[in-house]
Amino acid sequence: MIITVATIIIAMVVIMVTVPKIYGAFIDAKLLFLEDELELLRELRLERNDCMLHHLGCGLAAMLLLWMVKSSPELTVPNQMTPALAIYAAGSLFYALLESLLVHKIEGWLVARPARMEVQDHP
Repeated sequence: MIITVATIIIAMVVIMVTVPKIYGAFIDAKLLFLEDELELLRELRLERNDCMLHHLGCGLAAMLLLWMVKSSPELTVPNQMTPALAIYAAGSLFYALLESLLVHKIEGWLVARPARMEVQDHP
């Protein structure tokens, strides 16, 4: 019971921190796009892509642990642990999806703006 309550509290705290962070990155990306700061937008894209890979890795690791717990009867794990792992895996994969959508949106903005080129006058 205590593990389940602790898991729900941790999940809510993570949701309250991660979702605004992703939304803040979206606002930053939009401002960078509107201000033609393409180099900073590229850096933000790389940063968000790394975050997406981090969430994806954590989600897949939690799914692997869940599979190990369910398929190995000799492992003694509390019954409350499997729902906690499932919630963590689902949350991490959801955050990876949000980050992926953000990276995709940034990519679209970068493609929409042509690269600036300096033209030299030849005498």
